[in-house]
Amino acid sequence: MNRRRRGGRSAPPPLEKKTGEEGVQTRRTLERPPPSPSSSSPASVKKKRRTFWQNRRRMETREEEDQDPLFGREWSPGENESENGLVRVVSYNILCESATKKYARELYPKQTRKDLQAETRIEKIFEDELKRLKPDVINLQEVEAKRFKQISKMMRKYEGYFVKRGKGKTDGVATFFRKSKFATATWSKKPTRVALDDDDDAFGLVLVLENKKNRSVVVTGNAHVLFAPKNGLVKLAQVKTILEAMESAKSIALSNSSSRVMKIFSLDGNFLPNSALYSFIEEGYFDKMSCNRRNMGGYLSEDSKKEKECYDEEDEEEEVLVGGSFNESNLQSWNDVDDVNTHENVFNGSLITKLNTASGRMRSAYKKVLKEEPSWTSCHRKFVGTTDYIFFDESAAKVMRVLKTPNARQWNNNLHEKKTLPNRKYPSDHLSIVADFSFK
Repeated sequence: MNRRRRGGRSAPPPLEKKTGEEGVQTRRTLERPPPSPSSSSPASVKKKRRTFWQNRRRMETREEEDQDPLFGREWSPGENESENGLVRVVSYNILCESATKKYARELYPKQTRKDLQAETRIEKIFEDELKRLKPDVINLQEVEAKRFKQISKMMRKYEGYFVKRGKGKTDGVATFFRKSKFATATWSKKPTRVALDDDDDAFGLVLVLENKKNRSVVVTGNAHVLFAPKNGLVKLAQVKTILEAMESAKSIALSNSSSRVMKIFSLDGNFLPNSALYSFIEEGYFDKMSCNRRNMGGYLSEDSKKEKECYDEEDEEEEVLVGGSFNESNLQSWNDVDDVNTHENVFNGSLITKLNTASGRMRSAYKKVLKEEPSWTSCHRKFVGTTDYIFFDESAAKVMRVLKTPNARQWNNNLHEKKTLPNRKYPSDHLSIVADFSFK
């Protein structure tokens, strides 16, 4: 969205006179009432004219605010760091066209055609929001394959890589980095395509970036985890696989004489902050006893089964099983997996009940700074909550600040906004999340 700021007060357009008994004066674009006898002095007319233009500027400012995706979002307090030592990371699910078409009635029934129009949304995201944020690394989810070249042209200061998701999907994940600051590491020029079984099951990518000035390395992971709330085995396998790919890239970087390596993991995880998958990333440890396989994302509970509505038929292969935590039914839910399921190898055998990640623990940037995750990062007709995260390796990096999401008061007080996304202010059904990092 283009914004043209006024350099100063512009002169009002000339008035046109209509001849007649009342001698009514009108603007070209706006009718104005005739001045009353008591206020027909030149000073009074000048004051009214000034008030008119002040009110008009306020309305234009309000209109800009209502359409500005960054208005009302504040940076958390943070430490100062030189630009060269700072790494700004954005994670953003930009809502692919195939989803807006497939779920138009189900998830976006109140959106206008313009709200869902791909060209309008892409322009707002890449020509406005991301250019103003000035990130060093951009991790995108739900990038339509046919749009990647178009987006790359819009992001001329960045170099980008794209991995298409499998299972017949038309979208994928893309990572861009600022060319003036980073280059792909000489020992790892190509991104690692992250998949479970084969190339048709891809869900993420890992990229190794080397700072051109100080030779420090950033290993960035980008993933879009399967939604299917009940298919916990696949979701767990995806998270474990990309964490291992990132750890492997870090080990290679350290062996190539790079003394400083940080890992940044951005994802639309399709899991909630209270879920077993979230704990697995933060703790680096998972026990089958701790969670039912069909509720790894934290969506299902004894009080609510509404999330059943939001996923594809291909994901509805299992019955909902809601049970208490830390009991035998949880373990049984894992042991009932069909032996031919290729994702069983995530445990390297059905008798193994505990799982550890070689990468160890990672921390959520937002939770580290704000002491909790945002109240929401995604909002459509059937879901409002947090599923987007930026994790980091606390042993090598520290988070300096994060860009706060709109709070409930800001959201509810804006009467011009629809209460679901996307709309004229927010071009996706997810918010962008942003964090600044530096090396310890």
